[in-house]
Amino acid sequence: MAEYLVECDWNYSSDTQRGNFSFALRLRDGSVHVDLTIAESAEWCRIVACTSLPVYVPESKRMCVSEALHRINYAQPLGCVEMNFADGEIRARATLENDTLMGQHMISRAIRQSIDLAKD
Repeated sequence: MAEYLVECDWNYSSDTQRGNFSFALRLRDGSVHVDLTIAESAEWCRIVACTSLPVYVPESKRMCVSEALHRINYAQPLGCVEMNFADGEIRARATLENDTLMGQHMISRAIRQSIDLAKD
């Protein structure tokens, strides 16, 4: 993972013992924060990519937004958009698993899927 992030020229922070990596991305319409969690064994690997938006839903609107997110997620084949009810933070999450070791293509796909969900 670290090699991939360096190759992309992204500044990141990490907790490699826990398999966590984090970085900020500037998109055309604003910035997002991406958190990656990696889990691997000899037989499989999993990457979870969460893209947090700089959006916090006011408490009075959280029930309505929750229903809208439920409807959006019903149509999503891969990943979901979720809201933290405690503070109203919105994030998109994509999880990919494979029965082989993780490659750059899998890392890129998980990050792209999470960001695409967040942008839409």
